Amino acid sequence: MPRSWGGMEMGSLLRTIDRGAGRLASFMSLLACAAAAGLTLFILLSSFMRYFLGKPFYFTEDVVSMLFLASSFLSIPITAHQRSYIRISMLTDRLPPVGRHVAAIFGSLVFLVFVLWFAWDAWQITALSYEISARTETAEIPVVPWMALMPLSMGLVGILCVVQILELVRVLCGYPSSGPPTGETIG
Repeated sequence: MPRSWGGMEMGSLLRTIDRGAGRLASFMSLLACAAAAGLTLFILLSSFMRYFLGKPFYFTEDVVSMLFLASSFLSIPITAHQRSYIRISMLTDRLPPVGRHVAAIFGSLVFLVFVLWFAWDAWQITALSYEISARTETAEIPVVPWMALMPLSMGLVGILCVVQILELVRVLCGYPSSGPPTGETIG
């Protein structure tokens, strides 16, 4: 593996990309929180309008589904950046450090294939929605900005996954860990 790329040491480059992607993931998580809060407030307001004033909003389902989509997909990158997703480690915990790294690389590669596949399909669906000017059924809200969150989110997760894989390979090759992507050293 090359030690530098474009004059920048590989570990430093990975740290820089990880930091930048982490900042974007943090911003997206704030937007996810805002969407979740908006979703909650809108449901409360909609319930009040329906049950107390007898004048329900006709567009509740459309707005709630778009806010749910936004809160869900905007929160995925921060989970990937913090590596706080679910892991099944019954077997890998019993492996020596080198085996854990090889298993982590393999698992990350499988995850990367899924992420790229999902991002590609989401991009195609978003592009089709743009071509046909897709809108929600009741309120006729354009769906493209909301759907674009799917490939954007998964694309960022893909970048974070590549950084993690490269860092795992660096450590496996004997280079010192450059930071958070692995969290351990090989003995």
